[in-house]
Amino acid sequence: MTLFLIAIAMTANADTMSRKEKIAAKKAEIKAKIKAYEQFDTIRDSTYWKRALMHGKLDTRDTTVLWPKFLKLCVNVYNWGDKAFNSYDPAYVLPTGKKWKIFLKSNNWVNSYAMRFDRNTDKTKLYMLSDPASNLGVTLAFMAVSGSYSLNLNKIIGGQAVTHRRFDFNFCCARFAADMYYIKDHGRTIIRSFGNYNNGHDFNYKFNGKKILTYGVDAYYFFNNRKYSQGAAYNFSKLQKRRSGSFIAGIALSHQDMQFDFSSLPEGIQAQFPNEIRQYRFNYNDYCLMLGYGYNWILGRYWIANLTAMPVIGLKHSFAESTDGKQQMTAVNLRMKFSFVYNRNQFFLGIIGRYDGRTFTGETNDYFNSLESLDICSGFRF
Repeated sequence: MTLFLIAIAMTANADTMSRKEKIAAKKAEIKAKIKAYEQFDTIRDSTYWKRALMHGKLDTRDTTVLWPKFLKLCVNVYNWGDKAFNSYDPAYVLPTGKKWKIFLKSNNWVNSYAMRFDRNTDKTKLYMLSDPASNLGVTLAFMAVSGSYSLNLNKIIGGQAVTHRRFDFNFCCARFAADMYYIKDHGRTIIRSFGNYNNGHDFNYKFNGKKILTYGVDAYYFFNNRKYSQGAAYNFSKLQKRRSGSFIAGIALSHQDMQFDFSSLPEGIQAQFPNEIRQYRFNYNDYCLMLGYGYNWILGRYWIANLTAMPVIGLKHSFAESTDGKQQMTAVNLRMKFSFVYNRNQFFLGIIGRYDGRTFTGETNDYFNSLESLDICSGFRF
């Protein structure tokens, strides 16, 4: 009996040792694969750049790399531009050490519109605010090149897609930045208040009679570009180590064509108009200068915060198709944005808000529209 119990114990111990050995062998196999992946052929032949790129070890400043002719031209241009336009004071701004980023992005925005059809009285004020629109997507970026895919959450959750199209292209380096955008919106908005309707109190009326087209480009220069990094606050591409700010100056060129057809409104709402006009159009170009300031705060060890404000002033050219006709006037607009960014090792989290407000002051009508957005991003550099 004693011998039987001893045999059982020895068998159990052997099984335990066998499992431990299997686990240890599996760990050793994984380590070997990782080591094999990290160790690659570093001979500088014509295909070295491919191997280095696949292992994340490619350095565009490495003069021993044998590039194909076209890639060599691109790399030379990039290295020249990086040195000329993207150098910082390392006491204030540091590189992340990584060229790749992958992150999730929740993009949320609303549009607001305010109109006054008779500037001599506030009883003709109309205010509209769109339903919130939300997208959720994933972005993969290599240096300045990125690709993304997003889902329309309004359609997935609420069953109703927002017919709002927005395309953006952004470029940022140490010395300057550029933003290009295209917005088309034929979707629904909500009339929130109009004159004395509903005794002057807020109400909600679904309005489908708007067509919006906006496109343009903003380009601006950072004067304190050695110590201030906008990329650290909005692109997760740099690390701001000490607080700093910079004056900003640039140009803003844009086109807006906004059409509103109020002829289908109920009679009670239409009674608030001061005349018989029910179709309004604001079709114009803006040629403006931007002058503002941006500042990065360091909040503890891992957080930075940014606030940037840029008033936009220039010439507004209204086309003949506009309700107020062809005319020249002063353009007064405003760009603002803020961010809170958390960096820990290669993980980052960002909350980014933007505001773009534009005015139109015609002979008889005043018009103001704005776009407010809030983005939440989270991802890794590698």
